[in-house]
Amino acid sequence: MWPEYNKWKKDTNTSLRPKRKVNESNPYARTDNLTDRQKKLKGIKPGERVRPMYVPKIDKGGVKLWDGFRASLGFTGEVKEEMERTRAAGCKYCGGEAESIDHVEPISKLQTELTRYLVCDGKFHFTACLKTEAMDLYNEGPFVWSCKSCNSSKGGQKGLDANPPQFAERCPGGDKCQVPAGGKAVY
Repeated sequence: MWPEYNKWKKDTNTSLRPKRKVNESNPYARTDNLTDRQKKLKGIKPGERVRPMYVPKIDKGGVKLWDGFRASLGFTGEVKEEMERTRAAGCKYCGGEAESIDHVEPISKLQTELTRYLVCDGKFHFTACLKTEAMDLYNEGPFVWSCKSCNSSKGGQKGLDANPPQFAERCPGGDKCQVPAGGKAVY
């Protein structure tokens, strides 16, 4: 980098990134900036991970969880076969070539109807939607054919269609865990 910057950095001996504040009311807050004394008071063992660095794909009972993104969902063969019969009619919006199957009601709005469950993967508890329920919702009609430009210009609510599992708490483990396989409905 620049010599002036390096000289300034040596003189000040500080980092340019501000330190994160610790949220004392949340026992699962980040712990990388806690002192050893603070970690001991919270009951955190040295090297112990407080928050998972992953999103579970299945719960402890083997039930598949939805990762929360539309890209992981797809139309079933039945829906594709049924829609193929009406493809010749073309794009519903402009009459152009029918290139993609489109939900009449945006999936970003529909997914708000999904039930979230408290699930356990054996180490942590998460709130998540079940993959089977998300697939069923994704494959409910009505559908229309549209060209790619019409489908993308509809301008659904971008960013709102992500519904990933959220960390809830650490699992107490063994017999103390009250979360059944397949989860328990939260909301």
